[in-house]
Amino acid sequence: METIIDYLDIPEAERMPVLQALLDTTNFWSKDSLETLKEKMDAAVRDQLPVYRFVFRGDTLIGYSFLYGETTPNQIGGGAVNNMDELPLALDIRVLEEDIAIWEQHGCDRMANVFRMLLENHKRGLGRRPEEACR
Repeated sequence: METIIDYLDIPEAERMPVLQALLDTTNFWSKDSLETLKEKMDAAVRDQLPVYRFVFRGDTLIGYSFLYGETTPNQIGGGAVNNMDELPLALDIRVLEEDIAIWEQHGCDRMANVFRMLLENHKRGLGRRPEEACR
């Protein structure tokens, strides 16, 4: 069973291992040190953007969805980064639908619309891995 957890809900003692797993899972974040990632994520405020969410299967990190905002710059110059295209379709859909709700909650209509298009594309098999190649 997969679980989606907000970074702020991860106990303090478990945050560094989660961030290490993130660095081990993807090379996108390897340019930042664990301490830098932790500083950025620890600065998050509940019910405000940015939102950092992690997807676990049991105790294993398999995904992430980081929502920065429409006007908040980040390392890639966009409003969000995730690996939903690597997850099984049912989980991909679940996370993207939750992301859309978060965007709407924060009045980020442009990003909500971008994620709606992404969701529809993924449902059609566009821009994602084949199911058998997913995590």
